[in-house]
Amino acid sequence: MNSLLELAKKVKIEEIFLNNLVSFDDPLSVAQWCLTLKGLTGAKLTIPIHDYFCICPSYTLIDDQGKFCGIPELNRCRDCLRNMNREEFCTLVDYRDIDRWRSAWSSVLKEADSILCFSHSSVKLLNKAYPFVDLSKIEVLTLPVDPLRKVQLEWSGPLHIGVVGHIYSPAKGSGIIKEMVRIIQEQHLPIQMTIFGTMEVPIPSSPHLRLTGPYKREELPDIIEKSGANIFFLPSIWPETFSYVTAELMQMGVPLAAFDIGAPAERLRTYPLGLVISKIEPQHALQALMDFHGQLIKKMNNLPDASFAS
Repeated sequence: MNSLLELAKKVKIEEIFLNNLVSFDDPLSVAQWCLTLKGLTGAKLTIPIHDYFCICPSYTLIDDQGKFCGIPELNRCRDCLRNMNREEFCTLVDYRDIDRWRSAWSSVLKEADSILCFSHSSVKLLNKAYPFVDLSKIEVLTLPVDPLRKVQLEWSGPLHIGVVGHIYSPAKGSGIIKEMVRIIQEQHLPIQMTIFGTMEVPIPSSPHLRLTGPYKREELPDIIEKSGANIFFLPSIWPETFSYVTAELMQMGVPLAAFDIGAPAERLRTYPLGLVISKIEPQHALQALMDFHGQLIKKMNNLPDASFAS
């Protein structure tokens, strides 16, 4: 990095775009290097908030209990990082000093010329962790998403829950899905679930669950129509900063539910076929989806009392 600083003295650098440092061996040193480079060149420093790495080494804000932390007092953060043993955390970061972490990132955020967020929920979380951040530096952007066609679903059939994406961790909802399938099977509920994609976390085989495996994005509308899925669910338990899957499913015009957290919930509040589930708990989510399905059938048949609960 010292060689790059020497090179920077000989070329004109207009902007430093600090995109993401997750999985870097020493992310705080890189962040400090960016400040040094800014001081040397006078370049504009831009920081996009793709996740919450600038708030905590646990970049999804999932704590040692496997839940969204809500950004508590630092004493709780100190205990959390000491006790953290989640595989994803230990593999990618494994940094335990929250005081040094926040101090280093405070310096970077103070010097930033522009902070890019992709939802208002991200702005609120950043402001909670760093109340000193100048809100005038923050710009809320909508990321471009290539269009997908509307799909035709058989809403009046039995409940068939669709989950789209690569479910690679508990933060993405693997534990929620696993428990929902167990409840469906044990209670003999007439419900199917299809994951359009893959799931890395092992899950017992069940006649109620199907995984399509990897797919090409442009094939997704056809795959969905052939599947029989009629209600879609985002099982993520962390406050996603944007969520391309949410944008794509809304483009396709499907009924869509998510927990009351992050960018998906923010967008679903104004989506005519959206449901925001208040409690992050598998049984509650399953009941909310069953109720949502019933309300949709009433709505399609122009029956009374067809309102969507939140």
